[in-house]
Amino acid sequence: MQNMVLISIFLDLTIKKKVTAGYLSEKYELSTRTIYRYIDTLASGGVPIISLKGKDGGFMLDETYTMDRMLFNDGEYDRIREVLEATRGNYDDGLNERILRKLTTDN
Repeated sequence: MQNMVLISIFLDLTIKKKVTAGYLSEKYELSTRTIYRYIDTLASGGVPIISLKGKDGGFMLDETYTMDRMLFNDGEYDRIREVLEATRGNYDDGLNERILRKLTTDN
C-alpha cells in the first residue's frame, strides 16, 4: 500500500501545480503526519519537492524537474506524448505544455 500511495502522491505533484498536506491527507485517508513522512521519502529518493510554508503553503515539484525515463517504457511515453499533443489546443492552462516539457527532456 505504501508504494501505491507514494506513486500516487508523486503523480499528484506532477499533475497539479501545488498540493497541500490536508488535500493529500483527505484524498488518501491518512494523517497529515503520514503525508509528511511520504513527502520526505520522495524527497530523499531524489524527487525535488519544494515545501511552501504559510497560509498558501503546500508542496510542489521544482519546475525544472523531468521524469526519469525508466518510469515508463518507450511505447508508454509515445502514447502519453501523442495524447497530450492531440489535446494541446483544448486547454488554456498550459498543463499539457508543462507535462510535455517534463516528458520530452532527455534525462
